[in-house]
Amino acid sequence: MTSRKILKIIITLLLGVNIVVAQTDIPMHSWRSHLSYNNIIDISSSSQNLYVAAENSLFFIDQDDFSINKITKNDGLSDVSIGAIHYDQEIDLLIIGYTNGNIDLIYEDQLINIPTVKNATLIGGKRFYDIKVNDGLVYLSNDQGIFVLNTQRREIVESYLNLNKEGTTLLISEISFTADSIYAATPEGLLSASMNSSTNRQDFNNWERAFVNIEFTSLIKTNTGLTASAENTMFDFRGSDWSINDITVNETIRDFYFANNALYILTDSEINRVNGDALEEIVAIDNSNSSTKLLINELGYWIGKSESGLLNYNNNSFQNFSPSGPSTDIVWELFDIDNHIYNIAGGYSTTRQPFNRPGYLSTFTQGQWSNSLIEFDSQPIQDMVDLELLNNNRFESDLFAASFKEGLVNVSTSNTVVDENTVGSTLVRINGKISMTSIAKEGSALWMSTHGVDHSIHRWDLETNLWQDYNFGFTQAKYPMDLLVLNNGDKWVSLDANRGGGILVFNQDSKLSRYLNTNGGQGGLPGREVTSMVIDQNNFLWVGTNAGIAFYPNPFTVLEGRSLSASIPIFDNSFLLRDEFITSAAIDPGNRKWIGTATNGIWLFSETGEELVFHFTEKNSALLSDEIKSIHIDVKSGEVFIGTATGLVSFQSDAIEGQNQHSDVKVFPNPVTRNFNGVVTISGLVNSATVKITDVSGKLVKELKSQGSAAIWDVKDYNGIRVQTGVYLVFSSNSDGSETYVAKIAVI
Repeated sequence: MTSRKILKIIITLLLGVNIVVAQTDIPMHSWRSHLSYNNIIDISSSSQNLYVAAENSLFFIDQDDFSINKITKNDGLSDVSIGAIHYDQEIDLLIIGYTNGNIDLIYEDQLINIPTVKNATLIGGKRFYDIKVNDGLVYLSNDQGIFVLNTQRREIVESYLNLNKEGTTLLISEISFTADSIYAATPEGLLSASMNSSTNRQDFNNWERAFVNIEFTSLIKTNTGLTASAENTMFDFRGSDWSINDITVNETIRDFYFANNALYILTDSEINRVNGDALEEIVAIDNSNSSTKLLINELGYWIGKSESGLLNYNNNSFQNFSPSGPSTDIVWELFDIDNHIYNIAGGYSTTRQPFNRPGYLSTFTQGQWSNSLIEFDSQPIQDMVDLELLNNNRFESDLFAASFKEGLVNVSTSNTVVDENTVGSTLVRINGKISMTSIAKEGSALWMSTHGVDHSIHRWDLETNLWQDYNFGFTQAKYPMDLLVLNNGDKWVSLDANRGGGILVFNQDSKLSRYLNTNGGQGGLPGREVTSMVIDQNNFLWVGTNAGIAFYPNPFTVLEGRSLSASIPIFDNSFLLRDEFITSAAIDPGNRKWIGTATNGIWLFSETGEELVFHFTEKNSALLSDEIKSIHIDVKSGEVFIGTATGLVSFQSDAIEGQNQHSDVKVFPNPVTRNFNGVVTISGLVNSATVKITDVSGKLVKELKSQGSAAIWDVKDYNGIRVQTGVYLVFSSNSDGSETYVAKIAVI
């Protein structure tokens, strides 16, 4: 299958709306994926292309020009998390097996999905680990056993399950074939069965076993038989029985590859070739992270790594062929700082235990990702949970990160750690940790929240270098989770639901404080676990909880002590997202509400929350998972970045940051052709413009309201009927008519 044919498939899958917004390089109301290509799962090759599976995506390299092409769910793949791939030369077919049992077949001109295993009722996992083709049939090994796929009939025709010696479920790591038998490497030894048509391979009793209770991971066919591996030991099959190979491998064997009549062995630090009864080192590899897969062809040695992507070794040098992407598909929190999108992947569990994740900082700028590991004293700063950029006379413009283990880190000054030993610091280390959960700036000061201490809130004025800590005298306040600083100086602090939850509101100048909870008159929160707090353009404070979302229409008066209950919009004759576990919320330039949930995807509601605009799930969109982790909006472009449990995607919305006057107004596409079925984007408008579209006689065709500085027209009139061929006028104005603009659209 050539690169041109693969790209043809991608283009076919993407046919639809094709309107490019001026401020971005993706079409209006379309998606793009931002996935990591650092953890390589599998590698396969055709005569033209090298196919590489990363954890949640696929890419291929044209071996003529070395161009790199991504294929993701956004491009038409049926699923996300990949377990194994295999390209078969004879039938010109790329086979993808996913971790949930789903299967995709990519032919020359189409993609066929086989969801049989995914939809099957099976106890346990369904991840595919290996794919082989034998005698025209595709054999896929997974958590349950082996499934046999007939590609002509496009269906599973046989399955070998419960192959353990007691007839229970047995994971199959890798499979191979000889002329008359099938072999399998498993955590419980090596299995084999006759391929004779009279043998019932669905019966576990018909499988022979060798080296029972030894965990095998790799298995390969060579010119002399079969070779398998268990940790750093090799086992050979030479026609009758298995035996232990006397060659000593110093590390765990990660993969085998047979090429040029020789067996090659991949470990974390090297590639060795079996030469008689000894090993010959061919390539030394950086062993800072695990090796995963090996493929050898005329272009050199292709090495998959668990953290550093795809490496090629040729002519005594290494080259990385991984596409641009974040360091990991884990999303803890997204930020927009100084015109860069940041992703951090740290965090803690629901029981507030650190994940011990290394402090990778991924940055998205002008369509490309860059990654850096935040270290101090040559050790990674673990579990970063928050970022803040502070501009002041002392440090100029410094980026600070909060770590759930190490406290505060100044990323801009060689990753300087600010902890209990810093002069003047009020931070306290408990059980070896400074469990900082959030940071927020106010003028020249940085506010910090630390979990599990009496004085849980800290203020550090970076210009005066003065510190202050705060103790609020009730148990829940010892466990802050997030900080929000309002324009009037009030601080809103969400509190750990495991310790009672709710919100602490205080002002250090007035010395007033208040505790909000689920009780009526005392806050009236929908749920006690507060997961998101955000201010909209009307100064309404929206609060997401484990049981829905609500808002406070005048948060600046909360400390006056009056009876207070949050307001909840009514949608579809019920409270908005009642009983939904809200995970994140964001306000777009049109003052609309983007709301992420734990199990039900992401919602976009109107300004008041009473009208649904979009509801995206993994079934109806390019969303990777229905579990939303974080939402951030690039207000200048309107691109909405959505972190999910499986990775990061973005959606080009029609809401773009507004301005006080019309500027660089663009209408796209223009002219509009007969076969165009998308929307026309009008950008560069005055903020919240009223847009009237008329024909040349002045008859009103459609009236629109811009979302920030952009409006979209579906080329239809008020009755939903597509307009006739002709020239249409666009009249745009602000609310008082002091700022106006006129444009033309040709429909041909």
